[in-house]
Amino acid sequence: MAIGIFTTDINLTIRSWDSRLIELTGITAAQSCGQKITDLIPDLEQRGLLERFQRVITQGVIETLAPAFHQYLIPCPPPANSKHFQYMQQRVTITPLREKTTIVGTIVTLEDVTVRREREIDLAQHYRREIISSEVVSSDAEAQERNLMFSISDDLNKGLYAKLLSI
Repeated sequence: MAIGIFTTDINLTIRSWDSRLIELTGITAAQSCGQKITDLIPDLEQRGLLERFQRVITQGVIETLAPAFHQYLIPCPPPANSKHFQYMQQRVTITPLREKTTIVGTIVTLEDVTVRREREIDLAQHYRREIISSEVVSSDAEAQERNLMFSISDDLNKGLYAKLLSI
């Protein structure tokens, strides 16, 4: 399992950057440590992720960035060529770093889940091709019913994703 870890202080200045993150991102500890996270990841606020870090610090909550919603925290190429993704797909957990009862920063874990996401997409595409090919044999009414069900399912999923993102 490919998991890297870094920490920040309460001002979101990066304080540690482990060797696995160097392998995953190509960013060295010398390049990252001492930098504000917004300098290392300039579009953090624009993508709505800075608020997640701030919530961890101010409220002491744990935040998870799911690859299906956020795709990545740190924009870097996948370790292997990807037919679906420009950037490595990352599952990220942001937790409070505490000294006794006081929050003094964040601990961030970053897991490369690109291969898993590739397989999920390939499987979904295969499944859709199977459905489409079976529809050719079935009647038009059955095909229309299946298409309607897929549309409703997609709309519900998009609505749920949007709702989850707004939480």
